[in-house]
Amino acid sequence: MKFSIIIPCYNVEKFVQKCANSILVQKGFDCELIFVNDGSTDNSENIIIQIVAKYPDLKIRLINQKNQGAASARKNGVMHASGNFIAILDCDDELSKDAINEAMTNFNTEVDIVL
Repeated sequence: MKFSIIIPCYNVEKFVQKCANSILVQKGFDCELIFVNDGSTDNSENIIIQIVAKYPDLKIRLINQKNQGAASARKNGVMHASGNFIAILDCDDELSKDAINEAMTNFNTEVDIVL
């Protein structure tokens, strides 16, 4: 199962590294991270570039767009997603250590959304 995790980013330099770290410790699934930089004016883009460079073997992408708001950034991320499942996190969110595995434990073929 492949997950696409979409993270809209606007001026989140204080949060983006912690959010990324909480995703990178997840185990047991194939995943791509898609950061959508929504026209940040702080150091967010550079921090994301460093994250991408630090993990060259992982599927981590940065998409830049003009500032259009979080909804547009989410939509842009979904359009670029290749996973069977999509998770969207705000950049100030952090996943618990086994969040994806816990979500998958509660998933079955009769549900469309797991929260």
